[in-house]
Amino acid sequence: MAAAQEEFLHATFDKTVTLGTEKATLKGKFLFCWPYVWEESTNWDVIHKATETVTNWARTCFPQESVSLQLVRSSVIFSYNSCPSYWRQKPEEPSIYAKLILYSKAMHLLFQIDDTSEAEVEPARNFIDLFHDCAMDLKVNFGVTKELGQYFARSAAYCFIMQTWCDDKDQTFLLNLYTQYHLRIFPGGTNSMEELIFLLQRIYVPASVRTQIRSGIDAIKFTGFLTVRTNDVIATEKEWQDKVRIGTRVDNIVFHYMEATNYSFEEAVSRAITEHNFALKEFYDFFEYFKINQD
Repeated sequence: MAAAQEEFLHATFDKTVTLGTEKATLKGKFLFCWPYVWEESTNWDVIHKATETVTNWARTCFPQESVSLQLVRSSVIFSYNSCPSYWRQKPEEPSIYAKLILYSKAMHLLFQIDDTSEAEVEPARNFIDLFHDCAMDLKVNFGVTKELGQYFARSAAYCFIMQTWCDDKDQTFLLNLYTQYHLRIFPGGTNSMEELIFLLQRIYVPASVRTQIRSGIDAIKFTGFLTVRTNDVIATEKEWQDKVRIGTRVDNIVFHYMEATNYSFEEAVSRAITEHNFALKEFYDFFEYFKINQD
């Protein structure tokens, strides 16, 4: 049986943030239950080592000064915390460390795409060269063929073609609530990273599961949705500063709701958190049901 709502934990936060010349309250409760887990320790030595590796790799195509050590470190920490748990348990094993590094490289590229304006981005060729390097790593070291990699390639392409700064002058589609609710996971890159995990784990999800079995569709959809909703709430202050700096809309659901529905900042945050919590509870209940009713 699924646990009652009151038995779940919540991650509570309450802080004052600066949005331009105004102060606002970033406050709420994220539901915390499976598949989220709490781990007591973090292997910072591995994170430091991976950060150095990814930084040096990025600087093979970008000028040294344009590769921020802090941004690389953020993407590596995100990768470390979102990778399969056994990677964190045995990161010293060369095969596992190789997976973590490739995952972190791709994560860093998607971070850059999601958080950079067209005016700021370096020549697209640099991104293409680094993505090509990741693709060759998948092919040579992980046996990924064109057919096996098609879903990862497609979802990675969405990060480009659905971005607000990719030569799309008409950005009114961003104000469509249906579009943002369902498609934010694509430019945010979360589905792309799920597909990369599948390939690194040699989990090849057949088309029949992706298109016909609801459990497969929901698992992929929910995990991407949860990540993006959490990120958009936590990153609001930083992305508001990005919005001011680059002078254009930032793909953040909180800002979309403020503009499209005339919500206050607090109301938009509350809606985003509520959506996250409902989705997480549905995800939890869905798999609890299948554990009991496996037939």
